[in-house]
Amino acid sequence: MERNVGRTDQVVRISGGVVLLGLGVNAVMDTCVPDLYAPLFAGIGGIILGTGIIRKCPICKVTGIDTTEGSEAEEDGAGQD
Repeated sequence: MERNVGRTDQVVRISGGVVLLGLGVNAVMDTCVPDLYAPLFAGIGGIILGTGIIRKCPICKVTGIDTTEGSEAEEDGAGQD
């Protein structure tokens, strides 16, 4: 699967993923949010963080969304035959 997550999108996904993952872990140890939401925050945060790290999002692939700039897409395709 080709990369479909651009640099700006990557930074936003990694930042948001770390925040949600941290909130989920903190919710288990503290009472900042109800315990019911802890696994939800941690799960969504982990998925967002993962898609930001690998720069590939299956949902964006299915919907046809590509946030990579033109030069990034050309670099990813270079040398792949």
